[in-house]
Amino acid sequence: MTTTLIVFIILFLSPCFANSKTIPCGESSKRIGKESKIVSDGVPLHEGPGSSYPRVVNENTPGIMRRTIFADVDTSVTVAVECINGKWAYVRVINPDYLSESHQGWIESKFLKETTNVKIGTDWYSDWSYDFQVELTKLLASQRVRGCGQYRYRIGITNKDLYIVACSSDGKTWTTYRVSLSKKTVEKLKV
Repeated sequence: MTTTLIVFIILFLSPCFANSKTIPCGESSKRIGKESKIVSDGVPLHEGPGSSYPRVVNENTPGIMRRTIFADVDTSVTVAVECINGKWAYVRVINPDYLSESHQGWIESKFLKETTNVKIGTDWYSDWSYDFQVELTKLLASQRVRGCGQYRYRIGITNKDLYIVACSSDGKTWTTYRVSLSKKTVEKLKV
């Protein structure tokens, strides 16, 4: 009976968690949530806060390369800084947005330069939700938001009425909005 249960868990439940991307900001990390630029080229992304952690593999690299290509960030990208742990910051590329899923990880904080654009905010949950949300979908449709065939969102921590919503029609190009359900407003963000 125990063996059957273990096989069931491995075969049926593990695929549910295999593609789950959570921001690895632990309790010892300070939540930041600000937009930043990178001040150097070839800055390696790591799986944890330190150079002893493995480097993040670039999943966007074609298989024909026949070698592992690691994800780096450079001066051409804009990142969201999710948290800080010591001298290391967990970042996620937000521009260009097609790198937002594959290019996230830990870098040394010294490579960051805060921008004056949109503050992602410390008032937002770090992880994105891909769950269908009826009220959010209705509001986006009523406001005639185009290119939102699929979306992901973050809910405010202190104000659960506010959302950051990233919309896409092709899963590669994303447009970001600040949404208030109670005020029924949708504001396009510059990121």
